[in-house]
Amino acid sequence: MGKPGKKWIIIFNVVMALVMAVIMSVSAILLAHQKIVLYPNLAAGIALSFALAFAVSMIVPMHKIEVGFPGLLHIKPHTMTEKLVGIIPVSLIFTVIVGGALTLLNLYMAHQIELFPRTFARAFLPMLLIMYVVVFIMTPVSAAIANNACRK
Repeated sequence: MGKPGKKWIIIFNVVMALVMAVIMSVSAILLAHQKIVLYPNLAAGIALSFALAFAVSMIVPMHKIEVGFPGLLHIKPHTMTEKLVGIIPVSLIFTVIVGGALTLLNLYMAHQIELFPRTFARAFLPMLLIMYVVVFIMTPVSAAIANNACRK
């Protein structure tokens, strides 16, 4: 397969960002020990995380990072090990940006912003694990949806 077109990239990133937004928004609320309130907390979290995840995935060359990182470690290409190791930096980037923003938002809405450093530090590893699983599962699903949408 050649280089994906702009339409494919947009569809792939929209699907990834949407799933990431919903799962991370609910997770961030729970990890911040806040109640899930559909509006405005959850709705604002989903909107913010979707916008951030989509923007980051359109700006940062995630595929190059996902493939390049295992190459730095001399991991054999096109293996399950390459896939498992490759999504580590991608998950880390999304966790820091999206997870950090969601934690900040949820604490702001609860008027507890001063708890951000401790709350984010405590929630970081669980959010990273959640993000890792989401990226691992959704990458082939998003690619399949983008492939199907771009078939001629």
